[in-house]
Amino acid sequence: MQLFYLCVIILGVFFIGLFSTHLRRAAATAPLLCIAAGWALSAGAGATLSLDFNERHAGALGEAGLAMLLFLNASQIRLGRIGRDHPIALRVSTLALPLQFALGCAAAMVFFPGLAPWTAFLLIAVLLPTDIAPWRRALAHQGAPLSIRKALCADGVLTSAVVLPMVLAFAACASVPADGARPLMGLELTYMGVILGLLLGAFVGASAARVMRLVENKKLKMAVGLIAGGAAYAIAPLAEADGAMAALAAGFAIAEGRGKEGLALRRIRGAFERRLTPLAYVAFGAFLLPRALPNIDMLTAVFALFLVTFLRLVPRYMAVGRGLHGESRFFVAGFGGHGAVAILMLITLANKPVIVDQELVVTAASLAIFLSVILMRLTADPLALRYGKRVNALRARGLCRREFAD
Repeated sequence: MQLFYLCVIILGVFFIGLFSTHLRRAAATAPLLCIAAGWALSAGAGATLSLDFNERHAGALGEAGLAMLLFLNASQIRLGRIGRDHPIALRVSTLALPLQFALGCAAAMVFFPGLAPWTAFLLIAVLLPTDIAPWRRALAHQGAPLSIRKALCADGVLTSAVVLPMVLAFAACASVPADGARPLMGLELTYMGVILGLLLGAFVGASAARVMRLVENKKLKMAVGLIAGGAAYAIAPLAEADGAMAALAAGFAIAEGRGKEGLALRRIRGAFERRLTPLAYVAFGAFLLPRALPNIDMLTAVFALFLVTFLRLVPRYMAVGRGLHGESRFFVAGFGGHGAVAILMLITLANKPVIVDQELVVTAASLAIFLSVILMRLTADPLALRYGKRVNALRARGLCRREFAD
């Protein structure tokens, strides 16, 4: 079945790819267009198709897409050089994430006093990953320094890698135990799956990296790497390991083991990302948003707005540190939103009916993602344009040297 879901993802990526060029030309608008397309698809298909497909397949498809996206993203980051290559992203991931998580959980308990603690942890963890893929074109065209662009890209990868085991653990703890099961038995099985997934993925990725070093043909290198990621995900259930963690570990192992070769998977990663991201937004509009809208009230709306504004800006601004100019600190803190990783995680969780207060998680997280997309649609281009002009003007005055160090 894992292979079946991978094939469906690849077919979906192919058909979305037919329109990817047009979507890139309207990068800031594309997520809203895809959400609207998903909404129209859901409304046109009717309740029967929506419910039947959502319960039986959407969760597995979301997990397969998430695994491949994490694999390809991780294959671009060398963990052994993370402090040297991506110091800004490392600070944000290690300093801002704990503060965001703590403040978000405290806010969830205040806004929803009856919410189970594990469910509050799960809700905030799902919304921690950020993504700039739909708005990367604005960065490149408005003169943002290369170091800042690299920091924002690496931040999304590192954040996803940290958050994935958190989401798996909190989902296990927030689930209703089966009859006769020991307390926290689900957590024990989840962490065993995470550990086995890391070991399996590291072995598959290291083996693939060794083969890639021996192969001269670039296309064959890409094929070996892509097969390794799919194999790590597909065979993980046979070892009772988590497939997404196995794919993530395989990506990091390939990045670490291939030495100073060219980034063989960069091109295919870009192509896959450009196609999977619109597909994720379509799925969001088709399955999550229609399910969340009837349950939205004023309290949930205020909470979601808090998540995408204060909770994102303040901890990240503090974590960036004083090494950058204030303009750059604000830009790193505020640019980006919730993208494919958060959506695919939520789709996977939305189809696990044993999670306590599941509807609240789906409603609040879906609304936060939707508000994030709207805010980025309104601010991505103006913010990138203003920052590009300001930082280049400061550079001409001898300032912002660190931003242009690369």
